[in-house]
Amino acid sequence: VEALAYILIYFSCSPLPWLGHLCLDSNAIVSMKKDVLQCDDIPQPLLTMLSYSQSLLFMQKLDYPYLQTLMEGICTDTAS
Repeated sequence: VEALAYILIYFSCSPLPWLGHLCLDSNAIVSMKKDVLQCDDIPQPLLTMLSYSQSLLFMQKLDYPYLQTLMEGICTDTAS
């Protein structure tokens, strides 16, 4: 779900900060991923989806109705 959120952010906004950098270590990428949450131009449903996915435990089941509501919010935000 987290990967899907980053893909949707990439498609809806701008390139992700860590793309195009060949020599970044994993700590730098993690730091840049945290900074994505601070961007103003990302639709709120995508930020919520990203935060939700990052808060999940590895074996925790997804709340599919909640994710569906977020996806519908993304579609509504981008259509207006």
